[in-house]
Amino acid sequence: MTATRSRRSSWATASDEALLAAIRDGDRAAFAELYHRMSRQLLGYVQRSLVDHAQAEEVLQEVFLHVWENAARFDPSRARVSTWLHHIAHARAIDRIRSAQASRNRDRRIGIRDYESTDYSVSDQIDAIDGSAALRDALAQLSPLQREAVMLRYLGDLGGVETAQLLGVKVDTMKSRARAGLIALRGIMDPSGNHSLVG
Repeated sequence: MTATRSRRSSWATASDEALLAAIRDGDRAAFAELYHRMSRQLLGYVQRSLVDHAQAEEVLQEVFLHVWENAARFDPSRARVSTWLHHIAHARAIDRIRSAQASRNRDRRIGIRDYESTDYSVSDQIDAIDGSAALRDALAQLSPLQREAVMLRYLGDLGGVETAQLLGVKVDTMKSRARAGLIALRGIMDPSGNHSLVG
């Protein structure tokens, strides 16, 4: 244990990206440092969705198992490590909610068809298509800065202040990036101009 801690401490000043690169090569000390650095934040994030602490801990373990097995798939040109981890955690938490509470259909909003015009919020509409191939393809076409802001603010379901802190920018800057990303998503997902996403 002491040796592991010593090796982990050698990574203490490394960037998150350097840790991922080392984890890709099987470095357990780098993995331990990333877990130490990010686990508490991710656990709190997951628990806000699941409420149950035990389930949140299970999801956290799934997230880091995924990181260990798929570190090579991380692309630093597309997102920060923290954004990538939050996206994985979000997906796993949603999977857990859907399997544990099948009666709660997250797409229930789509079933309301009695209105001539339904004015969904942006986050509601993104939730409805979250995980779809179309959304993933559209997100891939955004700039890295816009993609980070949209993924954290809407897919990650984080508050404005929390999103800004993760991005390391002011709240107004985060809002501008997220807004620009949503406008771009509208154009990508519906180039005809009949946009389903509203501002």
